[in-house]
Amino acid sequence: MQRAMIWAKKHASVFAPSKFQLTHHTRRRQVADVDRHIQIEQTIIPPSESSKYLGVTLDTALNWKQHIRNLKIKTSKSIGALASLAGSTWGVRVAELRKIYQAVVIPQMMYGCSVWSVAHERGEGYTKQTIDSLKTLQAKAGRIIGGAYKATSCPALDVELHLLPIEQQIWKTSAETVSRILSSDRMPTLAGFQLLRTTRSRWRKEPYLSPLEHTYRRLRQRRGASIEDQEIIPPFLVPPWWQGPIVRIASCAETARTQHKESLKHPSNSLFVYTDGSGINNHVGAAAVSPLTRCTKLAYMGDSETSTVYAAELQGIRLALQIADEDAERGNKKDRLIIFTDNQAAIRTFQKPTSRSGAYIVANAIQLIDKL
Repeated sequence: MQRAMIWAKKHASVFAPSKFQLTHHTRRRQVADVDRHIQIEQTIIPPSESSKYLGVTLDTALNWKQHIRNLKIKTSKSIGALASLAGSTWGVRVAELRKIYQAVVIPQMMYGCSVWSVAHERGEGYTKQTIDSLKTLQAKAGRIIGGAYKATSCPALDVELHLLPIEQQIWKTSAETVSRILSSDRMPTLAGFQLLRTTRSRWRKEPYLSPLEHTYRRLRQRRGASIEDQEIIPPFLVPPWWQGPIVRIASCAETARTQHKESLKHPSNSLFVYTDGSGINNHVGAAAVSPLTRCTKLAYMGDSETSTVYAAELQGIRLALQIADEDAERGNKKDRLIIFTDNQAAIRTFQKPTSRSGAYIVANAIQLIDKL
């Protein structure tokens, strides 16, 4: 705290002690001084039973009971708002209610579950009481969405409304969290967490496992060593001020054909390239063709387990940019490069590039775009 106060004076900053929270995290209350307070200048900060950090409530024993209570209160309010949108015979349709539930209520319910769901070292971190309370909330929301009776079975509601059971939803969210961490190479503080721990503290029979390590080991047991062979996805691909290429998406196939014919009538020293990505017989590939330069490029992306058609469409656009780059290096300067493709997701990716699967292809394509 003294270092923080020195930093504040150096940078002309002021802290608000009234917002400070103090919680002693220990389960050995007979050993630790849990009543000890801290003093910052003239302000005394007494200890409290829980504190909130980044939306997660941390209690003294780290058993997450207070967080679950707060979670239930917040989720119940959202479900109550959901009930005001529709009844059994009126209001928003089932499909829209389900979308709202998955977009609003599920994120609230699952927030921080990668931490509190692995609070125990063996088995699941949550207790039966916790999982039952969350099941009750989902069942309540399911009755509102489907307009069902109160006596309707909870598993039946999950099946009819295509909702993941709470246990699977918790595991899915936790596994996705670990997968996102594994896909980033810019977190040096987490480097080496996959290594097995062998050291343990004085009072523990086994080495301590963080929630991240716990979920990673379970995920590795299910997926095997292939979990390490993940695509590296950078946190960002372009700076905020980056201006992408001009994109035009036709509203229908007939409009697309009309616009294509109009483009051919007025070539104006343009280079036209046609791209496509597809999957055939469990294999995925991409191609780009330029009739003007009589150049064709092909790329094999792998089988359907290692690649997707979306990645193949991105690869097709990158091949088109390579054709234009090679043509420019031969001294053939063109005023415009027009790429025709049939995948809207791939087209929108270059409007606003985001960090997702296939980012390595997009990053290389962006370099070509800037070069051209």
